[in-house]
Amino acid sequence: MGGDTRTFAVMAKVVGGRCNLECAYCYYVEKPKLLGQTSAVMSDEVLEAYVRRNLEINGRDATVEFAWHGGEPTLAGLGFFRKAMALDFGRKFVQLFEVTIGNMRGIRGGLCVHDALCGHAASVEVAGDVYSCERYAYPDYRLGNILETPLAELMEGNRAFGMHKTYGLPKECFECPHIRLCFGGCPKDRILLSKDGRRGRNYLCDGYRRFFSHVAANSGIS
Repeated sequence: MGGDTRTFAVMAKVVGGRCNLECAYCYYVEKPKLLGQTSAVMSDEVLEAYVRRNLEINGRDATVEFAWHGGEPTLAGLGFFRKAMALDFGRKFVQLFEVTIGNMRGIRGGLCVHDALCGHAASVEVAGDVYSCERYAYPDYRLGNILETPLAELMEGNRAFGMHKTYGLPKECFECPHIRLCFGGCPKDRILLSKDGRRGRNYLCDGYRRFFSHVAANSGIS
């Protein structure tokens, strides 16, 4: 029998929405004001809770992922990430490549964007607040705070979120040879019309097609 490889993908927003750039397309720039963030950098207490509880909720034989996100996470400074590294000893991977190769081999990865289901991913904001997904970091999707409630309990309450991720995808997606690598991408990005005029095509679709075609042609996996 296989080992305990259940995985969750809990992203850490180490500086919240802070960034040293002003990209017009950024969907996270509004978060400090929207979520009432006052901390500039995630505290040591929240960082330690994030690493410890992330290790606790994943399976004994799982590859545990720590995703540092923002805003611009490097604004936290080298000292912050040295502390994180001291708490997290492990191998580092390029996530998208690992997940794509895993999907090609029928092995589920931890990246919700290219999984058949959501709900096993979440984000921890700078003060420890946990949201259903980093793309849904809005008050209505707040699950609780990692300093007040065990992460396992918060993630259990997130199961219903995204259980029907593939519902609503247009026929064009199911006819695509890459559907089992893409799974339609993130529902928040499905804003384009498909060939039959239905809304639900991912606006990153053309780029995904090129990426998956390149990997399939060069991976050596049949």
